[in-house]
Amino acid sequence: VELGDTSDGAPALCSHNGRLYLAWKGSGNDNLNLAFSEDNGATFRGKTTFAETSSHGPALTSHGGRLFMAWKGSGNENLNVAKVALFGNTQGGFGIDGLEAKVVLAEISEEPPALGSQSGMLYLGWKGEGEDHLNLRVSRDGAFRPLGPWIFSDLGHLGFYVAAYRTPPALPELLDPVPRSEEHTSELQSRQ
Repeated sequence: VELGDTSDGAPALCSHNGRLYLAWKGSGNDNLNLAFSEDNGATFRGKTTFAETSSHGPALTSHGGRLFMAWKGSGNENLNVAKVALFGNTQGGFGIDGLEAKVVLAEISEEPPALGSQSGMLYLGWKGEGEDHLNLRVSRDGAFRPLGPWIFSDLGHLGFYVAAYRTPPALPELLDPVPRSEEHTSELQSRQ
């Protein structure tokens, strides 16, 4: 299937609630676009062009019964995540209504992010600015709020429940620095 739309960035493809979604950055402009298919990708319709812009293609994933889109801002390097607002009616009408609950993160990248869902968690991955370190943030609801002091985890399948209280270290200057990727790799290789 060849679509009439063009892009100078990589598209994103995602299956969500029985429909296939295709997202892309416009060619010759930075606006993000989204369309859906109800016939396994034979045709796409309902194209929506958002006001949000990016110099790279977006990422899509289905999480918790919602469709999420992530992108690197255009004109800035900040990462953005939003829920795609969809509508349907009793007559069988369906469409894309826009983006909602948009979160602009302080994290920046020169490349497009990746988005995925696993075990009730929404994952956002990206290449850091400057250095080539990979970064990952996790959220249950897509808000990507900083972790609070309390962390709860139901590990009933293992026979216990965890409740932990996080506090800043009393003497942070005594902490060991985080090893750089290549240092960690060479250390692991020397141990083998």
